Amino acid sequence: MNTLKIISTICLLIFSSLGLTNQSSFEEDLRRFASNDSVGYSVLISQSGKVLYQDAFGLANIELNVPMQPNHIFEIGSLTKQFTAVGILLLAQDGLLSLDDNISKYIPDITTTKSDVTLKHLLGHTSGLVDPINTPEFLSTRIQESVSLETLIAQFKNDHWQYVAGEQAHYSNVGYSMLAWVIEQVSGGTYETFLNERIFKPLKMHHTSQASFKLTTAKVTGYTFDDSEPRQHDFVNLNWGYAAADLLSTTYDLSLFSHALMQGKVLNQAHLQTLLSPVILNDGVQSLGSFTYSLSRIWNVEVIRMSGSTLGYSSHSIYLPDTDTFIIALSNSDGVNGGGWIPPATVTGKLAATHLALPIPNYKKIQLSKQSATGYIGSYQLDDETIRKLSFYDGKYYYQRNDDPKYEVIPMENNSFYFEGSLNYFQINKVDTEKRTMDFYYFLNNQAEVALLADE
Repeated sequence: MNTLKIISTICLLIFSSLGLTNQSSFEEDLRRFASNDSVGYSVLISQSGKVLYQDAFGLANIELNVPMQPNHIFEIGSLTKQFTAVGILLLAQDGLLSLDDNISKYIPDITTTKSDVTLKHLLGHTSGLVDPINTPEFLSTRIQESVSLETLIAQFKNDHWQYVAGEQAHYSNVGYSMLAWVIEQVSGGTYETFLNERIFKPLKMHHTSQASFKLTTAKVTGYTFDDSEPRQHDFVNLNWGYAAADLLSTTYDLSLFSHALMQGKVLNQAHLQTLLSPVILNDGVQSLGSFTYSLSRIWNVEVIRMSGSTLGYSSHSIYLPDTDTFIIALSNSDGVNGGGWIPPATVTGKLAATHLALPIPNYKKIQLSKQSATGYIGSYQLDDETIRKLSFYDGKYYYQRNDDPKYEVIPMENNSFYFEGSLNYFQINKVDTEKRTMDFYYFLNNQAEVALLADE
């Protein structure tokens, strides 16, 4: 796993010497994003299988005023895909299939038209399949309908292959439903039965299952937002997300799986490396992700991340391979309608920063006078095609990239501004001089994108 090592040995030594931050700091992080009278979060931090912190805030059911509990069950959305990918790799490990198998071997009368499509293409979202399941039109007209896996595949197996396989990455839920069909054809049982026998039961994941309309004890209610007010989410039949976004689980069960997987207790090292290696396109370009995970960095530490969402639920996980640390946040709200939703990626990111004792901002609002605004506002040139603008009116600061929509930003200490509900921020350097810059920092990245104040 060479690609997953910490780039700087010095940073590793620093982080290992810092030790664990006390529980109250994690609790403060979580309280920043959750209130006691609205939707909530269940979070967990574990290292080498040992739980370092586990808690929950907010309400599992707003109408009944039921507090969120750490053992509550959530829809985990696309976090499901990692289990499907592992299922395919388990069958490959058993010698029952090859990742180079053409999908036509398992789905009769399929017409991919553009090129031959393999299981590996489907795993890496490079098959050329473009399905409409996540489009607003489909979500508003079809997602409520009942559908079987066989019918779902029959509907999308032809006429939706828009690109040559391996030419580009295009996220596809249906591609993973097709992989579930392969698992069922090869294993001789259902997708859920296979996962139960090979993953859930061996790892004692007692609260993980495939979603259905059966009652599930301890499952939280999911919500969306209209403006700042939560409401019940729209109806969805999760069979449309079969094996792509239809599993239920808890923070603890997901921790059990992550540690077992990453320590080679589910897949052997060769197949684990296949799971975690970046996807390579036909032109040799390496993507920023593996089959199901995003491969990125927090500060100088390599991390493996994954997000998931369904109507009413959202999730995000971060794994730090060098210390076998897992951080997960599950929420009973989504970002479909905007409003008061704080992404679980923000929550897990802040917990990770606290755990690693990273020198990030406090993200606490300060008051700035109108007179002070003149030292910050202006247009900043990032490159030949990108202008970043900071403006001030009606007592508020606004950020705009080119002609994109404007977003309010909140002033904080050290001449900096942050986006509410996000860990992204920028700092204005050399204030009140003609050479000042806007240094933009994305999600816990310590390397800034520097834009220079443009000539007015």
